[in-house]
Amino acid sequence: MKLPTQEKVRYHLVRWVWVPALALVAHVAFPSGSADVAPLLEPGARSDKEIVAPFNFVVNKSEDELQREAEELAASAKPIYEFRQRAYDSTVTTLAAFFSSVDAAGDQGPQAIIRAARDYGVPLTPQEAAYLSKGGKRRAMQQALVAGSSAHLRSVPEPRQTAPSRRRLERR
Repeated sequence: MKLPTQEKVRYHLVRWVWVPALALVAHVAFPSGSADVAPLLEPGARSDKEIVAPFNFVVNKSEDELQREAEELAASAKPIYEFRQRAYDSTVTTLAAFFSSVDAAGDQGPQAIIRAARDYGVPLTPQEAAYLSKGGKRRAMQQALVAGSSAHLRSVPEPRQTAPSRRRLERR
């Protein structure tokens, strides 16, 4: 292995000596403090301050993006329900009439149950009609529907502007 001559070392030293000197000047002229370091943020972290730009700016979005954002915003809004006694009574009465009609058609087979359900606007498949043709399962279904709707409606707040005797369930 051949070592570089003193002349070559001096030549390269003169060429590169200014680089560390410039780095030292920059470090002295522009010191960095610990206050200049931005905190490390985790993905999804929320700011503890609200930052508002002091000027208006335009964000260009396509019609598709605007439509999608509007749909997302509309889907995120929770509907407000109010309990209305008349609507609840109507539901329970219609449910009782539906099941009495299905009870009457129960002995005549699944096709009769399908026709009885169709009269109330309830489409049934033959498998569903066969399930409802069994008296015990039909009564259990009716009890579950009445109990489920009652439990759900008990959790719906009453309207503030109407008297409790005039309640009904509506979606706004």
